[in-house]
Amino acid sequence: MQLSRTSAATSVGDLYALIRDKRELTRGQIGNLTGLSRTAVNARVRELTSRGLVIEDEHAPSTGGRPATLLRIN
Repeated sequence: MQLSRTSAATSVGDLYALIRDKRELTRGQIGNLTGLSRTAVNARVRELTSRGLVIEDEHAPSTGGRPATLLRIN
């Protein structure tokens, strides 16, 4: 699934499909790919994790600061 900033994913299902297609993503990468705000990404990811559809996996390599958590399909 290829999303651009102009066709921002608005549903939880869109984010699920994006994570499924990319295999694993960080919240920051999701925001960059979709154009969604950090708050919007977090709300949708929270919904997916509460349903058990997405899990938080290992940390992505750090480029400084707090390491980002990778999200993947459960």
